Amino acid sequence: IMRTIEGAAGGAVDVNVEYRIPQRDGTLRWLVARGRSYVRTSGRPQQLMGVNLDITERKLAEEALRNARALTDAVFDSVPGMLYLYNAEGRLLRWNKRHEAATGYSAEDAIGVSMSLLTPEGATDRQQAQMMEVLAETGKWEGELWSRRKDGSLFLERRSIDAVRDAGGRVVAMETFPRD
Repeated sequence: IMRTIEGAAGGAVDVNVEYRIPQRDGTLRWLVARGRSYVRTSGRPQQLMGVNLDITERKLAEEALRNARALTDAVFDSVPGMLYLYNAEGRLLRWNKRHEAATGYSAEDAIGVSMSLLTPEGATDRQQAQMMEVLAETGKWEGELWSRRKDGSLFLERRSIDAVRDAGGRVVAMETFPRD
C-alpha cells in the first residue's frame, strides 16, 4: 500500500487498494484505501486525500458465497443422472456435467438460452402448453419427451420437472431430472 501511496504522490492519481491488517487478537481486518492525489500546476504534489473503509464483512460474505457455490457445484455434478435448472421464463440457469456429455452443449452454449434449445423441430406447441399447464396447476410434471443434441440427433428422455417456489409461493425456477 505504501508503494501505491508513494506513486500517487508523484501525480494526479486515483487510489483504490484493498489490504489486510492484523489485529491484536490475531484476527485480520480487510480495509480499502480510496483517495486521490492532487498536484499543483507546477506538477509538484499538493495533497493526498482519501479514506480507509473497513470491508471485512463484505469479504467474509464473498468468501461464504464462493464456498456455497463450490458446494452447490459439487452436489450438482455428483447427481448420478442429468440435471438442469431453468427460471420461470424457461431460460436455462445451469446444468450438470452429465447433461453436457449427453447433449453436447456446454454451459457456455446454453446458459440463458430458452429450453427450446433442446426441443426438436416439429415438437408441438400444444405439447409444451399442456406440460406448462400441468406444472402451473400441480408444480410437477413427468413424462417422455424427445430432445435434441447439439449435433442434431434426437434422444428420448423421461423427465421429472418440479417447480421451485419462493417464500411467497411464486414459481421462480424449475428443476429437471431427465433420464434417456
